[in-house]
Amino acid sequence: MKLKAVILLCVCSLLSMTGCSGKEEQPEVVVDNFEKLVQNGEENPTQEPKTEMQEETTSKETDMKNPTQEEAIPKETNMEILEGNIKSIGNESVVVCKSYTTEAEDGLVMVSSADESGNETLVTVNFTEDMKWELHTVKNSGINGDADVTISEASFSDLKEGVSVKMTGYYVTEEKEFTADKVVIYCFV
Repeated sequence: MKLKAVILLCVCSLLSMTGCSGKEEQPEVVVDNFEKLVQNGEENPTQEPKTEMQEETTSKETDMKNPTQEEAIPKETNMEILEGNIKSIGNESVVVCKSYTTEAEDGLVMVSSADESGNETLVTVNFTEDMKWELHTVKNSGINGDADVTISEASFSDLKEGVSVKMTGYYVTEEKEFTADKVVIYCFV
């Protein structure tokens, strides 16, 4: 198992050093604004003051119209893992070149930035408000397993183009848009 992890980390570091592909063209960056699910609740100043009964009714209607963040995420959503390299960084989102991993019969793990047809898959990633960020600094290409990995806290500012990431979350749009609630950033030294 450790050998598989070492091989995977080596391949990820190789991909991060060489980039996702040899193409010179820059992909079109799709950056969606992160919409807040909770509105600030300001009233129109031209409205008359409301009575206590009207305020209760209005707040109930607002609760029904504006679901909380937990309600906005479908309960049956399966958490998925997205691995890849950062292609571009927007204000509140990133574009990731998805990595595909396959296991050979002899136990070797192969990583590719393209699917079976040879096309790269670019995924726009947005983040939840209660994100968990981790920075995994890997020494010696991870030859010694977990002994070579130092884990520390990270943030959005630690993301850089070409860096390998592993994200946990769910797909909003099939294979094109992903919402992450945990990001692990790999830094190979």
